[in-house]
Amino acid sequence: MHFPSLSQNPPERGSGNRHDRSLTARLLAGFVMCLLCAVVIPESAEAAVYRCATVSGDTQFQDTPCSIDKPNVDPRRAAKSGAAGSAAGRPLPAGIHSSWFSPPPGIAYEALCDEQGCECGSVERSFDNGLQIAVGDALYLDGSWHRFDTAVSHLMTATRGGDRAGVLQYQAEIEDTACEILMSQQILMQFAEKELVQLRRDAQIAEDLGRDSESSCDGFSEAACSQYQQWLAYQTMLADARSLSVSREHAELQTLLPDDR
Repeated sequence: MHFPSLSQNPPERGSGNRHDRSLTARLLAGFVMCLLCAVVIPESAEAAVYRCATVSGDTQFQDTPCSIDKPNVDPRRAAKSGAAGSAAGRPLPAGIHSSWFSPPPGIAYEALCDEQGCECGSVERSFDNGLQIAVGDALYLDGSWHRFDTAVSHLMTATRGGDRAGVLQYQAEIEDTACEILMSQQILMQFAEKELVQLRRDAQIAEDLGRDSESSCDGFSEAACSQYQQWLAYQTMLADARSLSVSREHAELQTLLPDDR
């Protein structure tokens, strides 16, 4: 379902994570698939460390090459997760392009989410402020992808330079940011449609009552100000969803183009 704007144009989102993008994932994906499966950092001609997936889906470091067998995943966890890769064939929320729901390459983790929160690997996210805020945060999906790509770029540099400590640091960062991506994908797939529909209704009521401007919070009731905040939240989330309506490749190429102004 697409969510058309109300009568006023939605505000532009801050520049925090939409204009400052690193290498594109498509340039890194092929290298990452190999790099994250077995990173070899020689300390001598004989010494090496390998990062491998275990049969439980976790990771471990060892001094022997990884098994070529595909790790088994607990089917009960797989059934619960509805991982991002399963987005194919399912309706996508708020017109978000399917490319944003691709799983991070080389990552064996999966996200488990319910209405109280999400968990993925060692990362947990609780919805203490409600599902509406959780959906709003999840719409920063492009920012999470940007951090993932940056960490992968740093890992590549550390690997080429033989920086063993750096490799371990960036591997951990990659796993954490990958889980942030997977959790955001799950939140959007499971809850975005319902929350945006309800928020749109609240925003329409605020507009009908003339409470769609900041002045609604000047000298009026707390209820009037709250209705304006709901209207503003809808407009902001709508703008965020629109920024994800193009493919990741297109969005990343746009950020690399020179500013015409």
